[in-house]
Amino acid sequence: MGLFKGKLSSEVFVAVKVLNDSTGNGEEFTNEVGTMARIHHVNVVRLVGFCADGTRRALVYEFLPNDSLEKFIFSENQNSNTLGWEKLQDIALGIAKGIEYLHQGCDRRILHFDIKPHNILLDHNF
Repeated sequence: MGLFKGKLSSEVFVAVKVLNDSTGNGEEFTNEVGTMARIHHVNVVRLVGFCADGTRRALVYEFLPNDSLEKFIFSENQNSNTLGWEKLQDIALGIAKGIEYLHQGCDRRILHFDIKPHNILLDHNF
């Protein structure tokens, strides 16, 4: 699996997640893409599109410029990466709102199962 920054047009950057080669007819991938395409919430990264070519698959997401919470917390420049209580509260509330939407706001409940700092992406407001 790999993650790449891409560009759709002169103004639109995306994150392209290339998945490991898959087996089967792609029905599971198609179902997952269909579910993800119906997710629309400010605190959940938006799926822009997807690619499927034989056993190769890729997901195309909106690009969030400030990387992950994990990279922020554990960067080499730790001394300058101190978060105040207000910013910590904003991050925690954003995570909670996103999870609540996935659990109760979608037409079909979605369980993430992998919430961790690596998967918490920071947008331009961070």
